[in-house]
Amino acid sequence: ASGSRPDQQRNVHKNRLLAKISRKHLMEIVIPILCNLKTVLEGSHSPLLKQLMQYLGKIFRSYKSEVQEHLANNPILLQELEYDTRQYEKNQKQKARDSILQADVVTDEAAA
Repeated sequence: ASGSRPDQQRNVHKNRLLAKISRKHLMEIVIPILCNLKTVLEGSHSPLLKQLMQYLGKIFRSYKSEVQEHLANNPILLQELEYDTRQYEKNQKQKARDSILQADVVTDEAAA
């Protein structure tokens, strides 16, 4: 049992290191690419923008402080992405409410 303790600690340290490397890669490589992709998709009015905004929203919710820190040198882009994410989430909530209301109307009509 004493031999497994150092192995467990090594695995914990390895997992932490891999998580840090993955997060750094996400911030330094992936986020700038996604920001450029967002601009391209907006320019072409692509339907893929919806999925990109969902992904950006998930990244912001998961790593908000890191994203803010990484984009500190580009505050306009950071504000734009935060605003777009808030607007997207607001629209999603509204659509969910509308679909619930529509379901209620259909249910009420069926009952009548």
